[in-house]
Amino acid sequence: MANLSGTPQHEASERQRLEEAAQQAEARRAALHVVVVDVTAALATRAPGSDAWFDAVRAALGRLQDGLRAHVREAELPGGLLAEIVHWQPEYEARVTAMRHEHETMLARVEELVDRSRTSLPADELQRDADELIGLIDRHRHKALELVLDAHNLDVAAGD
Repeated sequence: MANLSGTPQHEASERQRLEEAAQQAEARRAALHVVVVDVTAALATRAPGSDAWFDAVRAALGRLQDGLRAHVREAELPGGLLAEIVHWQPEYEARVTAMRHEHETMLARVEELVDRSRTSLPADELQRDADELIGLIDRHRHKALELVLDAHNLDVAAGD
């Protein structure tokens, strides 16, 4: 744990900031999971050649795009969780940088898929690409949770 000041009160305040950032991140992580489930449900309703299926998947992908944008925007804030983790655990900077790269990748992939879904994209290709995107997002969510837990546990252990 970084020595932020000589006063226990200041350190408690700093730990509270990390805790609040972690709670906000968990809410974002849960919200992102909801839109991932939404896409999965839309994909599962597939009826061959159905315009309704394409419409449902496009709408769900749009919600996923919005949810992912919100997730990234909030996580990347100057006082957001990623900044707090690096502040408290500078040795985690490489992991945080990797998370930021994943944000860029996921945003690019969802935006490209949303754009392609508006064309005459074959159903099998849309299904495959959406499944791959969901897998990428799920892996990211799990890595983010591990990062938060590792940073929080290290902080708690150091504070004892």
